[in-house]
Amino acid sequence: MEKLLDVKELSELTSIKVNTLRAWVFQKRIPCVRINGLVRFKRDEIESWLAIGDKISRPRSHGKKS
Repeated sequence: MEKLLDVKELSELTSIKVNTLRAWVFQKRIPCVRINGLVRFKRDEIESWLAIGDKISRPRSHGKKS
């Protein structure tokens, strides 16, 4: 089984602040796994997400552009 990263470990790995990562989790902008209320990250999913940007996690707007 792959080791899951916690928020602090991911912050150290990516140089993204812990509070930013937590906000992105809340906004569902970053792929994560929730285990009994704990947030964890799969390294391979994060690497893919970083490679293409966070577009895969953002909800798409279906409204008309003004």
